[in-house]
Amino acid sequence: MTSELLRAVRTHADAAPHLNQLLATSRRHDLSAAQTAYVLALAHHESRLGLRLVDPASGWGWEGQAELGNVEEGDGPRFRGRGYVPIVGRLAYSQWAQHLDLPLVDCPELVQSPEVAADILVQGVTFGRFTGRSLPEFVNDVRADYVGARRTVPRRDRAGVVAGYARSFASALRRELPPAPAKPQVRDIQRWLRSCGWPVGTDGILGSMTRRAVEDFQAGYAFEELAVGAWPDQATIDALRTSAAAGGLASPHFRFREFRALGGPHLTLTNHAIRVDRRLLVALERYREATGQPVRVGVGYRPPGDPAHARAHPVHLTHPTHPLGRAVGEHAAGLAVDVANPVLTGDEAAALGLFATIGTCQGRAVHLGLSVRAGAPAPRIFALG
Repeated sequence: MTSELLRAVRTHADAAPHLNQLLATSRRHDLSAAQTAYVLALAHHESRLGLRLVDPASGWGWEGQAELGNVEEGDGPRFRGRGYVPIVGRLAYSQWAQHLDLPLVDCPELVQSPEVAADILVQGVTFGRFTGRSLPEFVNDVRADYVGARRTVPRRDRAGVVAGYARSFASALRRELPPAPAKPQVRDIQRWLRSCGWPVGTDGILGSMTRRAVEDFQAGYAFEELAVGAWPDQATIDALRTSAAAGGLASPHFRFREFRALGGPHLTLTNHAIRVDRRLLVALERYREATGQPVRVGVGYRPPGDPAHARAHPVHLTHPTHPLGRAVGEHAAGLAVDVANPVLTGDEAAALGLFATIGTCQGRAVHLGLSVRAGAPAPRIFALG
């Protein structure tokens, strides 16, 4: 499907991960195939499907523009355009920080992460948060007014061009997104997810939190490789049932709830969510076997811009090239864990060849992470302070 969508607008293969992110986010918000096609069209037109998530201009042209909320020195470049459909200015960043419960004012670079950028685009057009006009007004079961849908975003030029992209994407999608399962089946899935540790309701409603929890389960289940993003096929249903019956096992010695985020008091898509990559679980199982010791998880998933970490290490979040900044990125991707009972030194952990980043505290390996980027060099050891 991704290759068909890439061919639809003759875009580069590097756009494939961004397409998958946009498709997954559209599914979580129950967009139809026609609506999803317009979301993809906007992303293609405004940011070349994620290949230009940051405005190449410095942003100094926006400096001092009070209507954008740029009232402090340096606000122009700090809050320059970012995202699949760019948001610009301190005011826009502040508003989206409230919508997403993320510290986008303190860490504006979060907007250029595909997950956050996709949430902004999809929520912006679906709920009318950009202009007050929403996508369902123009694209629904009765009509697909792709030209009129341009009113859902601030820029309204080249509406016909964007509409053409949308038609191409709609043709490539060929059919509506998979229909929702029957309510009794959804309730079963929700009950299994709750048994594994996800804080979803059991109302039988296929909402964004349930969809996201299913995708996170699929990505983390280490006993077999499940298709991530496919609304539960039989393999996923069988795995959910098996894991729930075993108390939420994600791998032979680790349970999903061990990696749960310790977020704020409000239930959101990130607070108290669970995200762990099966590759991390495989590495931890091998680490456990090599040390002959159980591994107690102190910290697993950290949502992007985790407030607790922002308070403790504000400098590192604003400088992502710092080793600790990269470590935080690994936590947000479900690719790292901080262990509560470290047994090896940093050098001993590095010698195992299992992890790309190793954070030490008093010489002991506390942080164990896999690189977010492929082809990582030799393990990097750094002090946690």
